[in-house]
Amino acid sequence: MSKKVLTVYYSISIVFLIILVTLIVYRLSTCINQNLTAIHSSFEKIKISALSTYLAEGEFDSEIFKQKIKRNFLNMDKILLLSIYSKEKGILYLLTSSKYYLLSPLIEDLDRPGVGEAWKGKPEYKLNSIHQTKISSFFAPGIDRDLHIDGLFELIGKTDLYPILKEILCLLLIFFVLTIMTLLFATISKKPGPVKHFHPSYTPVHQKPVKSSQKADTAQPGRSLTSPETGLGWKEHLEQRLRFELERAASFDQDLSLVFITLDTGLSPAQKDTYNQMSRLVIASFPFKDLAFEYGTDAFAVILPDRSLEKAIADAKGFKRRVESSFWGGRRITVSIGLSARNGRLISEQRLLIETKKSLEQAIKAGGNQIIAFRADPEKFRRVLTSIKG
Repeated sequence: MSKKVLTVYYSISIVFLIILVTLIVYRLSTCINQNLTAIHSSFEKIKISALSTYLAEGEFDSEIFKQKIKRNFLNMDKILLLSIYSKEKGILYLLTSSKYYLLSPLIEDLDRPGVGEAWKGKPEYKLNSIHQTKISSFFAPGIDRDLHIDGLFELIGKTDLYPILKEILCLLLIFFVLTIMTLLFATISKKPGPVKHFHPSYTPVHQKPVKSSQKADTAQPGRSLTSPETGLGWKEHLEQRLRFELERAASFDQDLSLVFITLDTGLSPAQKDTYNQMSRLVIASFPFKDLAFEYGTDAFAVILPDRSLEKAIADAKGFKRRVESSFWGGRRITVSIGLSARNGRLISEQRLLIETKKSLEQAIKAGGNQIIAFRADPEKFRRVLTSIKG
């Protein structure tokens, strides 16, 4: 994947994570504050109802008092426990959804307040401060300052968390889909497709008229980009096309290799059919037909986009095997191959051409039928450049 795409993706991921955490904190705090307001309102209502009923009945053990408070208790969705007690007389009334919330010794009979040691003194509760809260108040401050009422409430529960979790899952799903799209885009963008920027009717600009003394491979105004005999691109278009492909590879952070191929035995003009046959083999052996060029009367140049030097060497070995296994009218033909690659460098087309040509010369000097690759070793790079210039 492109480093630029990865950098953008990581930046977006960090921003998304910050937004997600902020949203969770905001939603939880908003929900807790709303519930706390509702809880205080509910506590006041049940306190007023209990006080009015107590004043009317005169006792907490009245069936009317028990039924009315129990009915109010069951209609409140956040309340867990309600108790009325006196520091002097102990617990006078207790109603809870579970004995779990009592920290005092286990009370067996909730309908018989005042019976047993568990009902003596101030009640104690098991309270989880994260999602539970306790509200305490005087029960009848104008009548008896020793009467107190406690309410244990759930601050945030499953019903509160489900909408928040749903929002988080929706956001995560959206992020997941965007991630998949980003990965697909980065993968597809790395695959070099056919370059449509050249047109068959293209004529190089600023081109001087061709003189009769010029070589056969010199460009002529108005002619097509490829040779009608070989199907390969003309040599004079190689440098311009290589410059474009290098700029394209640099913009997508891709590699690029250049291959020079020459026949070890020179061809005479009468052996033009052999060159044409070799041209067809070049087109069939490498992936992009419009990136293969004539290079003199017995050589070829091939641009390999998105190919590291190692992969290009493997391609060159495959081509060499095809040459050796092909029929050449009873003649044995071998080729020498030179290669070089961009290898992450911001390199000009002239430099890459020089490196590849130098590699081809080394392959020929080694006796032919060889594959030599130029490797941009940091320690040897200066010495190689010096020898090329010399």
